[in-house]
Amino acid sequence: MSNNSSPNNNQRSPINQSSVNNNNQSQHAHADDTMMGEAPRIPDVQEGLGNINPEDLGPNSDPALTAHYFQQQIARSANLLHVATIRGNMEEVQNLVQEHENWKHRLSVIENLLQEQQQLRSSTKIEASSSKSTLVLKDLPAFQLKGQHRHDKRQESYDSAETFLDDFKVHLSAHGLDVEQNWRRLIPLTCDANRRAWLLTTMKKDGITNWSTF
Repeated sequence: MSNNSSPNNNQRSPINQSSVNNNNQSQHAHADDTMMGEAPRIPDVQEGLGNINPEDLGPNSDPALTAHYFQQQIARSANLLHVATIRGNMEEVQNLVQEHENWKHRLSVIENLLQEQQQLRSSTKIEASSSKSTLVLKDLPAFQLKGQHRHDKRQESYDSAETFLDDFKVHLSAHGLDVEQNWRRLIPLTCDANRRAWLLTTMKKDGITNWSTF
């Protein structure tokens, strides 16, 4: 018989050829999947971001909790954006970019609020600590030195002005008064009239700006 009567081993039927093509396509698709890699896992509780639901938040929610929720959503949208970029879904990418920026803006607003609250608390604390007391101590030491006029017989006289000033500072501290904030109003009460006039004049000198320079 002629050689043309037998099938050629190098030729395939259309069905067989289609099967080969499908196999090749499957191999290419598998290669593409391998190149893409696994989609990143979206952060959740296991990532330490916390499981905060929108239902847990309200107008009176702690701003720090709200900021935590916004951080969680920023992380999720960033990972979803990465997945959409790998898939080449540009419409989804654009939507996720806008969503990601919206969450970042919300976080920025809440962080500014937290910063303002912190500054307000710090300012209130400073004002409270620096506010001048109206307390007048009854047991202030007398500014009288040994060998000089002793205007308060109930009080001892001091060896030097430095010794008196040290004792004066100790008395204020014992009553919870800051010496820097209270010395100008209280120290005149430790003197008699003559020494008080000299003391007030000294306190007004340009070089006397605080307790340390007195």
